[in-house]
Amino acid sequence: MSNFEVIIEDYYTKLQSLKFSGEIVFMLMSSTFKDSFDKYFKEENKGAEIPKEEEVTEPENDSITMTYREYQRFKTLTNGIDILPKSLLVSAVSIYDVFISKIIEEFFMCKPDALSMINQDIKFSELSTFTSIEEAKKHLIWREIDLLLRNSHIEHLKWLEKKCKINGLTTDNKWLLNFIEVTERRNLFVHNDGIVNKQYIGVCEENGVDVSHLNEQERLKCDKEYFNKAFSVLYEFGILLAHTLWRKLLPEEIDQANNFIHDQSVNMIIDGNLDSVIEILTYFKDKLSRQLDEESLMIIDINLAQTYKWKGDQEKCEELLNKRKWMTYNNKYKLAYYCLMNDYENSAKILKILDEQEEIDKDQIRNWPLFKEARTNETFQNSFQEKFGEPI
Repeated sequence: MSNFEVIIEDYYTKLQSLKFSGEIVFMLMSSTFKDSFDKYFKEENKGAEIPKEEEVTEPENDSITMTYREYQRFKTLTNGIDILPKSLLVSAVSIYDVFISKIIEEFFMCKPDALSMINQDIKFSELSTFTSIEEAKKHLIWREIDLLLRNSHIEHLKWLEKKCKINGLTTDNKWLLNFIEVTERRNLFVHNDGIVNKQYIGVCEENGVDVSHLNEQERLKCDKEYFNKAFSVLYEFGILLAHTLWRKLLPEEIDQANNFIHDQSVNMIIDGNLDSVIEILTYFKDKLSRQLDEESLMIIDINLAQTYKWKGDQEKCEELLNKRKWMTYNNKYKLAYYCLMNDYENSAKILKILDEQEEIDKDQIRNWPLFKEARTNETFQNSFQEKFGEPI
């Protein structure tokens, strides 16, 4: 397994875990707040039921009477709803920082000659503590990484552009503006309680981020909509950055990188990150198509099509599929096509004639999201039973 695979998988898994935690936080905080409000209402009204929305009349004023202890309870709840998502976002950017440090380390591993560019000295007292030259090299690399990470996120990208002799990380990058805003908002949460200041406005404006609708001293939030958007930006920006550098630094691993993005796309579909799958795979088709063989492009089309399907856009799914002549390909692609087109009569026929060389087995049919709806179809179920001698 390539080190880049390990780095990307670790990055995605940690972000996904954090996002899942955030979803639980939003759900629980909302539920807890509502339960507390309902409890207060019933106690104050001697057990009366909460009135239905259509029964509520406009109050004479917007005030509500409660004890100081009750006020403190509500204040604690509202603060928690505000603080926890911000903390999760701060943690998410920290995960990105670890990720970029590993990317830079991998650059030095792939380009050992780059060590000569490190303008640092090792004292004799330090040198004597190392057991090998390799250990001393790693010490130099991590000291250099530590210095780099003290710069801004945009400076990290400029450094990688220069060292890897690659364009497009800080220009012609549709994710860059949102990425900068997310990382700068993180800085506000950490250092200024989310209150907009000159630093935030200055960095955003310098990099082309539109913040004209914001004023100094305005407090920024991290509601559910922004939280989900920020995580999508971090997913997409980080994964595409890693793939771009992987293919540049290790061109001999392009086939491995292609297979990895196919597997990762399926995992992201299972996790429900459908919009990010569309963004990432569309980028691959538009920007990296020269690095993809015909089979890789077909797999990308299938994964894109099923992503649209699971988003509820069957029309877009079929529009994408109909750009290819699937009947000219082997049976596994015909099976995928028929399943996505909801043609279970033909998919059942193809299933029966699949052989071991088709590179698809019963466990994949049982588990891949591609066959999610087919697995509930009686005709397809019977074909599976006949083919494998066991129920689906």
